[in-house]
Amino acid sequence: DIRRQLEDAREQGNTERVQGLETALSKVQANCSEAELRDERREEIDEARHEISERKADLQDAMRDGDPEKIETRKRKLAEAKEQLRAVLKD
Repeated sequence: DIRRQLEDAREQGNTERVQGLETALSKVQANCSEAELRDERREEIDEARHEISERKADLQDAMRDGDPEKIETRKRKLAEAKEQLRAVLKD
């Protein structure tokens, strides 16, 4: 449900996801076709996977730098990105 995902994104402070979901909700409310909804879902999945790739690269950079604080921050952000993908796939 888009509304539930929107609430979750707001709680997590994920403004990009909130914007995307608000757009999705407005499209659904404007009577989108099933094909359009499938395309949008694919895009959400692709975006979530891209976010994971970026977070993995950030973590690798932090590990090369050896800064324990940065490493922990990057690990947390990667875990959040993975959770976001799970949420998108779940719906």
